[in-house]
Amino acid sequence: MVVFAILLLPLQKYTNMLFSIRSELASDFGFSLSTVAEKSYLNKLINDAASEIYRDNELYMSDREQIFDVGSENQIITLPSDVDKVLAARRYETRTQIKQQDMRPRYRSLGWAAPYLGYPYLQWRFKNRSCLKKEFLNVSPFTYTINQVVAGGFSIVITGKTETASRITETISFTGADITKVGSVPFVEYFSMQKNKTMSQDVIVTDSDGHEVAVLPNNELQVSYPYYQILDRYETFGPSNTLVEILYKLTLPVLVLDTDSFLDNIYDKVVYWKAASSYYAKKSGEDSLTRASAYDIKANSVLAAINESYMRNATSEITYAPTAGISVMSAVRAGAYTNF
Repeated sequence: MVVFAILLLPLQKYTNMLFSIRSELASDFGFSLSTVAEKSYLNKLINDAASEIYRDNELYMSDREQIFDVGSENQIITLPSDVDKVLAARRYETRTQIKQQDMRPRYRSLGWAAPYLGYPYLQWRFKNRSCLKKEFLNVSPFTYTINQVVAGGFSIVITGKTETASRITETISFTGADITKVGSVPFVEYFSMQKNKTMSQDVIVTDSDGHEVAVLPNNELQVSYPYYQILDRYETFGPSNTLVEILYKLTLPVLVLDTDSFLDNIYDKVVYWKAASSYYAKKSGEDSLTRASAYDIKANSVLAAINESYMRNATSEITYAPTAGISVMSAVRAGAYTNF
C-alpha cells in the first residue's frame, strides 16, 4: 500500500490545476510551453479568465466566515487582506445584524442633521482599501524583512506622499544576499506597495517603532486591506460585546505555481473555456469572434451547471446579485425557504 501511495502522488500533482489548464490550452491552440514568453502569456490568460469569472459570480467555496474582536472603542478597523468584500456581519453575543453601506448615504439631505442617539453603531461604513493595515505615528521610513534570501533578488516599488511631494515613488531593491532593507523616503501617506515578482515567502513591513503595518503575500504582487468605520463620534461597546461574526468573499489569489487551483478543481473547465474565449476575442480572423462567443457560452453553461449543483441552498438568507446564467437564490424565490 505504501508503494502504491508513493506512485500515485505524482499523477495527482498536476491534475486539475494551473498546470493542466495551461497544458490543455497549449495543446489545443498550438502554444509552446518550452517558450517562456508563451508560457507567461498562457498564465496571464488563465488568471484574467479566473478574475473575470470570480468578479461576476458568487461561487462555491468562495466564501468564508470568521469571528473578529473589533475592540470596544475602535472607530476604524481593517480586516485581513484576504477579505474581498463583506457579505454579512452580526454581533456575536447578541446576534444583532450589522447593516452595511458606503460613505455616501451619510450625506443625504434627510440624514444630514440626524441627532446622535447614543446607542452602539450597528451600521458599518466601507471607507477604502489601503496597502497598510494600521496607522503609523512616526514619519520614518519602513523596514522590509524576509526570512531567507531570494535567489536573483527582487524589488518593491513604494508610492506615497511626503511633506514636500504630493506623489512620489521609491524602489526598495533586495539582492540575492539581502533579508532586510530600510527605506529612505519618509512617507506621510502610503498609496501602494508592489513587488516585481512572486516568490516563496512573505515580506513583513514594520514601522520605526517595530509595529507590523503590512504583509506582502509571497504569491501576490501587491496587498490591500479593507477599512471600515464601525463606531461614530462618542459611541462605544461594552468590553464583553466586541466579537463580530463576518461572512465574506475571499480575495482571489493569483495562480502562480503549477499546483495552484482556482477555488476548487470543479471550476477548471470554466476557466479553460473562458480563457479560450478571451484568446479568440483578441485574435484576428473572420471566425475568431464566432469562436470567442461559442467558448464564452460554453463557459457560462458549465458554470451554471456547477452553481445549480453546488450553490442550491434552501435555508440561505443571504441575497446575492444574479449570476451569469443562474440565479443563486432560485430555491428561496421558488418558496423552498422555511423560517424556523
